[in-house]
Amino acid sequence: MRNREISRLILDMKKHGIEVFDEFGRYNYVNTQTILPTHTHSDMIEICYLAKGSQEYFVGNNTFRLYGGDIFIAFPNEIHGTGEVPEEKGLLYWMVLKRPEEEKRLFRIKLSGCH
Repeated sequence: MRNREISRLILDMKKHGIEVFDEFGRYNYVNTQTILPTHTHSDMIEICYLAKGSQEYFVGNNTFRLYGGDIFIAFPNEIHGTGEVPEEKGLLYWMVLKRPEEEKRLFRIKLSGCH
């Protein structure tokens, strides 16, 4: 049985100079885990893609059941989590995006050979 720590991967995008991400991660659970505690992301948006499995999340008083292929979005400052339900078996990717500062671009892309 894999434990939660080795089944989760969170990338530090700051070391790659990508400051728009507060967090970028993935879990691949082969067993159910503990609950995802209630939390918010101050002035940030969280986007989750459930590639495989099923999972229940809540936002405020609303409950959502996700299945493989579904996307879950928590908007800035929304209270969300799994409530009383554990994180279930499955493969989930998530990213938490910061609000860009005024006059700053989200990404800088340099295309060579383009006119």
